[in-house]
Amino acid sequence: MLDTVKNILIITLKLLFCSFFTLFLTVGTGVVYTGKFDWQICLYLALSVLILAGMWLAFFVKNKKLRIYYLLLFMIFILTSKYLPSVKHQYDLDICMDTGVCDGVFPPKKGPSAFDSDYCVEDGDCAEGREVSTKYGKIIINKENCLKYSWTWYKKYSMCKLDTRDFIK
Repeated sequence: MLDTVKNILIITLKLLFCSFFTLFLTVGTGVVYTGKFDWQICLYLALSVLILAGMWLAFFVKNKKLRIYYLLLFMIFILTSKYLPSVKHQYDLDICMDTGVCDGVFPPKKGPSAFDSDYCVEDGDCAEGREVSTKYGKIIINKENCLKYSWTWYKKYSMCKLDTRDFIK
């Protein structure tokens, strides 16, 4: 009995070490390569590691409670992209790169959102009514201004695709 508890404790410690080491590496490389820290992406990557460890446990350990916990963890993992906007943005970017169809991939949401500014400044996808600082001065995004400065207007989403070189940062 004592040997089984000892073995389970050793396996648990190994899994925790691997999980924290992986999380440390993802945070470290994310900060180094992107210059900023995004906790949502790190959380998603940590969940990915737990899913891999849970998959191994679910297949090779004969414990029904463990399989139920794994199933719940897997469902949370699948739903994270809906609740973590940064992860959804990464999925959209990946789909855009894989298929080559990027037109309208990032439509801005109606109403105020903390993530609209990221799409606008980083990708140039700006919602109608947004005020931006460009090399032409401060401009309010609307159809007339969008076409006036030779940017692309998307009527379906009421957004303008700006050239990111036109921004004053």
